[in-house]
Amino acid sequence: MKLLVILFTAIPFLAFGEESYFFTFGSEPTGQRIEDESLHIVVPIKRLDPPAASSVIAFHQGLGPGREYKIQVNLKSSPMKGWVPMLNLGGDIIMYGVSVARPDDARFASSFSLEGDDPEKIMQWCKHLGNLLNLPEKRIEINLTQAEQDGADQPATAPESKPEGNSNTRPESEARPQ
Repeated sequence: MKLLVILFTAIPFLAFGEESYFFTFGSEPTGQRIEDESLHIVVPIKRLDPPAASSVIAFHQGLGPGREYKIQVNLKSSPMKGWVPMLNLGGDIIMYGVSVARPDDARFASSFSLEGDDPEKIMQWCKHLGNLLNLPEKRIEINLTQAEQDGADQPATAPESKPEGNSNTRPESEARPQ
């Protein structure tokens, strides 16, 4: 069985370990080789400045394999369309499975999230994200215990506004003449 392995290098060379950063691809592949029935392709990377964030929240969501826990990073502003973060979090390369939310409603913050099954790894990633995003410890919330009731393990969101007074309460689709 053939396996495609892509190696990432940075300009200049970056050592893996406790260092964490956002990155993107720097240019076209600069090398390739076949080793042990695997194709290795070397692609330079370029470090990116981290986005401005307001908080990191980790919680239990219990959605099955690969999705037991979630980390949500709330951003201070909406990232440009098409932006999906790639990260090195203490040597763990994260390129896939990152979700980005860009709500149209200004009451809700833009965010990106990571999911996983290993609670220790989730806690490490939160630590690395907090350091990388320069957040004070009080802005990093980790609660990986299983909630007692449905929905209790979800992060808090702004409540929906309710109409006041004698306003038309019909859904918008019914309120418009056809």
